Order: sequence, then C-alpha cells, then structure tokens
Amino acid sequence: MSLDFSIFNFLHNLAGQYSFLGWLFRFCSDDLIYVLAAVFVLYILSNFKSRRRIYLFSLGILSVVVSRGLIAEFIKYFYNRARPILELGLSSSGEALTSSFPSGHMAVLVPLTLLVWHENKKVGKWFIFGTILVGIGRIATAWHWPTDILAGIAVGAISFYLVRKFLPKA
Repeated sequence: MSLDFSIFNFLHNLAGQYSFLGWLFRFCSDDLIYVLAAVFVLYILSNFKSRRRIYLFSLGILSVVVSRGLIAEFIKYFYNRARPILELGLSSSGEALTSSFPSGHMAVLVPLTLLVWHENKKVGKWFIFGTILVGIGRIATAWHWPTDILAGIAVGAISFYLVRKFLPKA
C-alpha cells in the first residue's frame, strides 16, 4: 500500500468514525477557504496604506491567477488523476469527474498565505494553520490524495515567488 493511500485511509476513516470530525473536515474542505479569503481581504484593507495595499492586492491576485488559473490548469490538462471520491466509488458525477492533481484549493491558498506571512509572521502563522486544515479536510473528505495537496502547495509557492520577483515593488 502506498504512503499516499495510507495517509488518505487514515484521515478518511477518522472522518467516518467520529461525527464531529466528519463535520470539521467538511467545514475545512468546503468552507474554510472562503473564511481565509475574507480574512485576507480584511487584513490587507485594514493594515496598509493605499499604495502598499494596491501592491499587495496585485501580488495576491496575480499569484493566484498564475498558480490556479495557469499552472494548475496546465498540469490538470496533461495529467488527469481521478479523485479518491471517484476512484473509490463514493461518487460518480459532478466535480468528482474533474482531475484532482494538483489541488486547486492549495494553489489558491498558498500564495495568499505566503503573502501574509511575509508581511506579518504572527498573522501568517494563523494562515499557515488554516491552509494546513484545508489540505487535511480535502484529503479526509476524499476530494484529494495527499500528493495532490503537496503538488498544489508547490505550485502555489513557486507562483508566488515568481510573481513577487517580477512585480515592481510599491
């Protein structure tokens, strides 16, 4: 049995054994990304003056577009990996039919998390924690394999640092 499958089985079985964990994993998988995105916007709006705010929003949006909209979609086009929910026969329609590799959720959250972390380590640690919870939730609810999450993290980080390098500083 592969490490990918072992980690998936452990988390997915936890979600099935304890109703509270099942609810928590579903929240982390489906809803926490929106909470983190809203907190990101509020953090930028409330902590920076207009010129810096425009730069940070530009960096965040461009990093997400490059990460999720370009690189992740390019990889998904050429590498169509079945989601656990489909491969294990838990669902056969809708979003379950789309490629799971790399994780789009991670490709969105990692650039935003890195941006906040570089601006404020204390707040950034909370974003890292939230991003990890989303990744765990995506695995536990059978939307992703662990390597999908790791690939999404790599795509998001590479995109953030590339955009940050080439975007003129404010």
